[in-house]
Amino acid sequence: MIRNRLSEEHLVYEHHSTKLAGKLVDLQHSYLLQVIACIHIHLDHVDCLEVIILQGKVKGFEKLANSITCLKGVKLSRMNILTTEEQLA
Repeated sequence: MIRNRLSEEHLVYEHHSTKLAGKLVDLQHSYLLQVIACIHIHLDHVDCLEVIILQGKVKGFEKLANSITCLKGVKLSRMNILTTEEQLA
């Protein structure tokens, strides 16, 4: 079972979009202490899936999610919030 508070940001985007990959990296760097992993998957010749896993207080993550959603070339952006049993007790 996951023992840390995690937020998973599922993101599908067009990798040919101008400077989008660099903008995504810049946003992740602004959350350097919270980003614990990032997975980049090529879905086809145009689209990529990026999963950004963050740990910490969820309050500030909504701003990151909104920033990502507003970037030109982003086709789908979704935030899932998971908590541990310890945090629910």
